[in-house]
Amino acid sequence: MRFGDLLEFRKDIFFDGAVQIDWFYNRDKATLVAKNFVFHGSEYNGAGGGRESNLKDTVSFVQEISEKVNNEFNNNPLSLAIATYGTGKSHLGVTLGELFSGPDYNPEAYSAIIENIRNIDFAKAREIEQNTKKHNLVLTINGMRDINLNAELLKVAQKSLLLYGCSTDNLKKINRALETASRFFERNWSSIELFEKYASEFGFVQKGNELIEYVRATLFQEEATFNLVNAVYKDVNGVDISWDEGISANSILNALLDDYCGSSGPFDGIVILFDEFGRYLEYASNNNSAKTGESALQQIFECAQNAEGRIQVINFIQSDIKTYMQRIDPTSNISRYIGRYDASDKYHLSSNLETIFANLVLRKDKQFFTANIASRLQKKEEYWKDIYTSLNDWTNVKGVWKYYDKYRKVVVQGIFPMHPLATYALSQLSSYLQNRSSLFLVSQYFEALKDITIDANSELPCIYPEQLLQGDLFTEILSAEESGRQSTQFCLAFNRIISKHLDNLDDNCLKILRANLLLRILRFKTIDRKGAIKAISLFTGLSIAEINNSMDYLEREYAILSLNEHSGCFDFLEESTGAHDFKVFFNRARANAKLSKDILSDSIIRELADVIEPLTTRFNYENKIKTKEWQYEQDLFYVDELSAGYLNNIIKECSEAVSPDKPKGRLVWLYTNKDVDYSNIEDVVRLSAKAVGYPIVFMLLNDKDNRLWNAITDYVALKSFDYQAVNRFSAYYNEALDAISNLIRDMFENLKMEKTCIDSRGVSNLKDRLQVYLAQVFGNVYSQVLSFDFDGFENSRGKARSIFFKIVRILFNGNINNTTIEGLGVDGKGRLKNTLSYNAPNSWKCMSEDYLFFEPKNQRTLSAYNLITGKFVEDSYISYKDLVGELMEAP
Repeated sequence: MRFGDLLEFRKDIFFDGAVQIDWFYNRDKATLVAKNFVFHGSEYNGAGGGRESNLKDTVSFVQEISEKVNNEFNNNPLSLAIATYGTGKSHLGVTLGELFSGPDYNPEAYSAIIENIRNIDFAKAREIEQNTKKHNLVLTINGMRDINLNAELLKVAQKSLLLYGCSTDNLKKINRALETASRFFERNWSSIELFEKYASEFGFVQKGNELIEYVRATLFQEEATFNLVNAVYKDVNGVDISWDEGISANSILNALLDDYCGSSGPFDGIVILFDEFGRYLEYASNNNSAKTGESALQQIFECAQNAEGRIQVINFIQSDIKTYMQRIDPTSNISRYIGRYDASDKYHLSSNLETIFANLVLRKDKQFFTANIASRLQKKEEYWKDIYTSLNDWTNVKGVWKYYDKYRKVVVQGIFPMHPLATYALSQLSSYLQNRSSLFLVSQYFEALKDITIDANSELPCIYPEQLLQGDLFTEILSAEESGRQSTQFCLAFNRIISKHLDNLDDNCLKILRANLLLRILRFKTIDRKGAIKAISLFTGLSIAEINNSMDYLEREYAILSLNEHSGCFDFLEESTGAHDFKVFFNRARANAKLSKDILSDSIIRELADVIEPLTTRFNYENKIKTKEWQYEQDLFYVDELSAGYLNNIIKECSEAVSPDKPKGRLVWLYTNKDVDYSNIEDVVRLSAKAVGYPIVFMLLNDKDNRLWNAITDYVALKSFDYQAVNRFSAYYNEALDAISNLIRDMFENLKMEKTCIDSRGVSNLKDRLQVYLAQVFGNVYSQVLSFDFDGFENSRGKARSIFFKIVRILFNGNINNTTIEGLGVDGKGRLKNTLSYNAPNSWKCMSEDYLFFEPKNQRTLSAYNLITGKFVEDSYISYKDLVGELMEAP
């Protein structure tokens, strides 16, 4: 059977891998897009801590955003969805547009979205469905186009109103440009030949009266129609009609709220979905404000803040706001505007490309596939298990890669003929892609195979990982390194080597070099030469014998590859002689390197160990607390350095940690290796009994084979190079330092992921993720913690504190009236309601809508209230600390 008659990459729902947010305005296309978005849940994103632990799966993201859209008490109307190129942000944006339009707007799309989520997480689907009953006015903005943001906001507002079947008359008064165009056309339509002259340039085929009627009908909705009238206007008057004349985002949004939302219109609120937000920021920073309408950023921000929950702004971006701010002149207006958006609620979205790949593969003849493909794949079961086991040994896997059954069904069989490691490589390389998405690349591979024949006697096709680098993917990776978007240099080194030696290399050598390039980029942690050779075999399909034969040429004759014995992988060598001299010099420095336990106090080592910043938990989120003290301050030292004095000190610190800016917990990482006496660990077990009842956690970093200590020795050896040595080996020194730094970072992360905990009961491995366990420790110590849904304390700067103290003064003075309440402003009133109002979902429930106070209806708050009031004695003074101190201290 012809491959193309058996399998097809579904182009009808693939959309060439490039969905655009503008498709929301095409009802049929938006329906198709929204119905086919592939969601994934928290089980897929089950990362075991480390760098992946802050990622948000798409179901959880939609659930949390739906809560914000539905909850008018939420005081942060700004959200930032962060994900790399080609991971489906635009597709998700269109899907959210359909969802937040409500169930009555497009029932077909809405029902399909809810059903798709229900198949992943029944409980969250129910919450999302409950949160999306409202009919919102959705506006979508595409930042890829060079827009004036003020004018663009007006255009999309008009398009959305027409999409929902509403009149745009109330917006016409805002747009003087369209009024000017309309008046000009009505005065000059009799000279229709002028308009016919330019019509073809803008794609119009109408003539005469047909053209007149079309312009009248579409001038206020279609940009092309305005451009036609503008061309004639310029021909007559010598200047363009100014698009942004008199238009401001503030006036547009206020008009939409006043005329179309709430009691005066059909909508409950406004949801703005701004796709490619980062691309617009780059465009705005490089062009004048009159052209870009950058002031709209500030106006949108202020309108959303002042709308009391009726406006939600969801921006989609490729990296954090701070990344864009570093590229912009800090004295410019755009810098101040962008900085406002750094206060957005941030969601780092995870990707589920493997599941999306599998959903896009259409089996045209399922019976033939089962008989001739699935059955033959089953005969190679040990091979698939070997790949699964090896991948789990060499990388930190997540999602489908963590569970063999899912990996076998989704990856091996679901994305055939992609080799599992080719799929893994594509799923990990999204950050390198800029012009081609992973989906587009997979579609190319399927297209290339469509004419081959598959039968019982033919070898099954397989797209190995190294084959990925024979086309567009290599170009994308090379471009990412050349432009500095990626800090690695592997592709640049590979490219120079190929340019120099191409004529001398056979196909197997080229396959090995491509495989090694992928292994280095993906940072596979093979331990030794045997493991590195096995990885190359899996990436190429070559036998071990074939690889060893080619390695003779690559290592000895051409000196292109050299085994890095420390990291267990092959380095690319561009200048073999210099590399040899560097290696000799380095080995001499390493032999002379002297390490002491103080090395763990070195600031760079602590940064690589990721113990400088406090570790966050979800305790505050789960208990609806907006302050940021529910973190663990981290420390790191040798296991035999833990003393009773140190423990007493951190117990005292935990007892006194009552400020909203000071972490309440202590997480102590204790390093040990094979040279350390086990009795030191028994000492820690004995000492930890004193920490019971305090949020103090001891975790063991068991470097049982001394690999981390050896890597730190290499780091110390490199840092011992003097200025002349660094200059002499400049071609290798920085690369070696970067490599050993990355290795130390990875080793610390791997040891942390063993989750070895020491407490008064002994040494054990945590079953839950570390952040989950740390939250449980907080819960055990602070079992009656009160909610505090008071926005703004999560940021060290801002006006939350001043608002808080203003509210406290009013409350302590007993001065609650309309004047003092109005004096708090919109932000103050919202925070007061969120924290105290009976009707707010996460409050203390001690204040009516008329600002009258009564005993708390929240049980935990009532317990605290009774404890405090029980201390009052008439006409007797009591200090604030004595009054509430025991409520704030641990335990």
